[in-house]
Amino acid sequence: MAASDSAPFRHFARLLLIVLGAALCPLTGPAIRAGTQIPPIGPMTPATAVISEARKLTASDGKIYDLFGSAVAIHEDKLVVGVPGVVPGRDEPGAAYVFERDPLDPSHWTQTARLTASDGYLFNRFGASVSIGEDMIIVGAPGSISDGAGAAYIFTPKDGGGNSWSETAKLSIGGLSGFFGTSVDLTGGTVLVGAPVKEETGAAYVFEMAGDDPTQWVQTAQLTASDASPYAEFGAAGSIDGDTIVLGAPHTGPVPSGGSAYVFQRYQGRAGSWIEITKLLPAGPAQFGYGTAVDIRGDTAIVGSPNSHDSAEFAGAAFLFGRHEGGTENWGEITRLTAADAASDEMMGTSVAIAEHFAAAGAPVRFGSLEGRSGVAYIFGLIAGDTWLEIAGVQASDPDEGNRFGSSVGLTESTIVVGAPLADDGAGAVYVYQIIEGSPIYFPIVQN
Repeated sequence: MAASDSAPFRHFARLLLIVLGAALCPLTGPAIRAGTQIPPIGPMTPATAVISEARKLTASDGKIYDLFGSAVAIHEDKLVVGVPGVVPGRDEPGAAYVFERDPLDPSHWTQTARLTASDGYLFNRFGASVSIGEDMIIVGAPGSISDGAGAAYIFTPKDGGGNSWSETAKLSIGGLSGFFGTSVDLTGGTVLVGAPVKEETGAAYVFEMAGDDPTQWVQTAQLTASDASPYAEFGAAGSIDGDTIVLGAPHTGPVPSGGSAYVFQRYQGRAGSWIEITKLLPAGPAQFGYGTAVDIRGDTAIVGSPNSHDSAEFAGAAFLFGRHEGGTENWGEITRLTAADAASDEMMGTSVAIAEHFAAAGAPVRFGSLEGRSGVAYIFGLIAGDTWLEIAGVQASDPDEGNRFGSSVGLTESTIVVGAPLADDGAGAVYVYQIIEGSPIYFPIVQN
């Protein structure tokens, strides 16, 4: 195999590992973690974080090896779940499922739509990445190792509203696009799509909606790292909020030199005028795999580093950065997040999410160490100023061995969403937890 083919092969190999993990893991697991003592958060008072038994969301037509929960995204009372499916024998391409919360009963979520690509094909991995906004959903389909074409699909509510969504646009860059669609995100009428093996180094693309027409999109920028290096997988993770983009490049050097994350700013709000303004690097030793997951909200960014050895071998970590940390418009490290009970091979930081006062980091457990173990999602709270503390570590209510709980996370100020794509023999599941306002006690949303 030529050197230029090695990065796509790594992506495909990861998918095969997911399938093998699902096939080989029996269904047992540890108890739910609970009882973390936490200090006040804003108006909240000291209390013990109680994690009661959580029930899960699954697809109405779910089946083995769907990998439901490989990707999740939440916006207010709507949740989208990616189901890429990767194994031979499947008779259909991937899908994405939309759930909506009952406004009168926050404990109840209902599946309202199943999204598929109009031109979908087997192994296109539709649903490998997802994002949702007020009236828009984007779903990535990065393609298979045989074509690497990749695409991203835009869905908007059908005329008349309700729970129906229609595909209004397909975004692509043509040719061998380097797994275009591996990461996706959106803000307003701007979307971000990552292609981590484009031209060996990786790239990300910005598209702008033409006027208010969701059927018309224009590619306005191609983003690359100023210090691009082969097989960096720049764009493997990406997040956009307003006029700021954060992109992860988890392999920017040979082992163990570590990964990177880059910040781009839209110059004076002009379409297409994106400038790399800084590179986010953690203090201390380089972190291999740093940049595997990223998220940004306002002036705070979070970067996952699942291979970190700080607490224990492959225990993982996540890093918080602030826009004005160390000076106006200066992006600086706020803190390093690690689990209080960090264990080897947890790989915390495989997935990350950030909200105004909360951060989440998934720890789905490293392949090869799944026996007898279920994943964890760690929740951190902003106590005061720049002080963040762990407030809870949650597991599935039915923790299968090797369920990869924590492979994906989504977060708002009131809701935590965690994907476990290998639960139930690889059919997958998503667990949803509610943050009760005015109290630091966390209760799961219960869904039959």
